[in-house]
Amino acid sequence: QALKLLSPIKEKFGSCLSWGDLIVLAGDTSIESGGGPVIGFCGGRIDSADGTESIPLGPSDIQQELEPCGIEKDGQDMIC
Repeated sequence: QALKLLSPIKEKFGSCLSWGDLIVLAGDTSIESGGGPVIGFCGGRIDSADGTESIPLGPSDIQQELEPCGIEKDGQDMIC
């Protein structure tokens, strides 16, 4: 049912947003909106049926350059 709820968002952003990123972002947002900690989000996952197009979880140098993942909270850097 979660995928059904997220489908309109995926349709809106198409290939610019992977299912992997959307699911992780939804989970992070859910935790934060429920009063939990800000976890931080690093995008850049690639949807791949068998994982051959996947890159190591990062942030990689390219990810860090394009979309820095560090979040500062209470003076401390929080990295994904």
